[in-house]
Amino acid sequence: MTRHPFEPARLLFGLLLLAAGVLYVLDAVGEADVNTVFLLALVPAALVVGTLASVTTFAVRRGLARRRGLREQGDQVGHGEHGGQGPEGREAPAPDGGERQLPDLPFDELRLGYRRSRDTP
Repeated sequence: MTRHPFEPARLLFGLLLLAAGVLYVLDAVGEADVNTVFLLALVPAALVVGTLASVTTFAVRRGLARRRGLREQGDQVGHGEHGGQGPEGREAPAPDGGERQLPDLPFDELRLGYRRSRDTP
């Protein structure tokens, strides 16, 4: 089985939906008296909690990746005082005043496709 990153948002969302399902079954069997409005409100609440967990996970992983990237760039020789970046760790502007190239973005392929379609008549 291939390894994949842990997704806490999916786990949390799944557990909350599982709890809603168990409450619904218990209400249907007659073991528990659960208000229907509560059951209907639990699903959107699970979506909101899952979204918050996903955004938090993304922010933490992005921050860790930036720290790792800055540390690796600082270890390279010949890239200046800040490893080719500005004083705050941001990429320095292009010296010729042109468009900056941002490295390793997932939309690079789309950007190239847009440029090609714009340039062709």
